[in-house]
Amino acid sequence: MRSIFIRSGFRVAIIAIPILLVLHYFITHVLALIHIFYQHPGIAITQRDVANAYLNGTLRETRKEQIPKIIHQIFHNWKDPANETLPSDWEEQRRSCVDNNPDWEYR
Repeated sequence: MRSIFIRSGFRVAIIAIPILLVLHYFITHVLALIHIFYQHPGIAITQRDVANAYLNGTLRETRKEQIPKIIHQIFHNWKDPANETLPSDWEEQRRSCVDNNPDWEYR
């Protein structure tokens, strides 16, 4: 008699656990979606406000520049190591990088 209850309890658990997991998933995601549409304690600013601030120059970047503006060129001629001349088909690409980034240092 006891083994029947254990088996039926196991069957209920096998069915209930996936159902509870699915319910938990949907409830948390629906609550997160609903939360988007309510006011939050952050600054209320729209994309238009950000764009206007950027275009008007009132949005100043106060962080320190993390990536230095340096174009590093490395070329190694494996066939003739003594020859350091850049191949002609690469010259146009190099010139394009230098011309399109005039405020960058070229090395």
